[in-house]
Amino acid sequence: MITALARPTVNARWGWLLLLLLLQACSSLTPVPSEADLEGRDDALLALEQWQFEGKMGFRVPGESGSVYLDWRQQQDDYQIRLQGPLGQGAAEITGSPAGVLLVQGDQRWAGASAEALVQQQFGWRLPVSDLRYWLRGLPAPARGEVVELIRDEQGLLVSQAQGDWVLHYSQYQWVDGQAMPGRVKAEADTLGVRLTLVIKGWQLGGAND
Repeated sequence: MITALARPTVNARWGWLLLLLLLQACSSLTPVPSEADLEGRDDALLALEQWQFEGKMGFRVPGESGSVYLDWRQQQDDYQIRLQGPLGQGAAEITGSPAGVLLVQGDQRWAGASAEALVQQQFGWRLPVSDLRYWLRGLPAPARGEVVELIRDEQGLLVSQAQGDWVLHYSQYQWVDGQAMPGRVKAEADTLGVRLTLVIKGWQLGGAND
């Protein structure tokens, strides 16, 4: 006797589709070759004028926790950061340059001198955008001051570092265009009550001038 199988619900089908897409994305990531020569990596990444990535950022801040999808595009000192998720009212976009920063959420716009101040003002917690620009590439942030605790693995890649109030942990490095790029970064500031976990994929390095 053959028993008819129950048809999957729409939610179940979407769940399987998302799982397949996630597995496909994970399988497409290239690990850093053990024989890769990483001498000069930090200088090469500091000299890179254009880069971007997509990912997901989990956050735990005083009185709130959640996650957002993140799209970060950097060209020299100019940047555009798109956040999609539960940040009070949903999607937000931050664009910045040495001339100033603009935060747009829905039909509302706020301008300021720094992204940190605008995020603090609108969301009530601190997102260290100026330092993340370096930290997310696995580099110390030059404006944050002395690195008091820096641990590298046998290939010279950052495992952890501490600067100012922040402690960062790195893992799941990916091999992208001849560079080792972090796939997972945890940033914690106990004094601020902020914990961020970034899962990064889709690194794109360089542009027409690189």
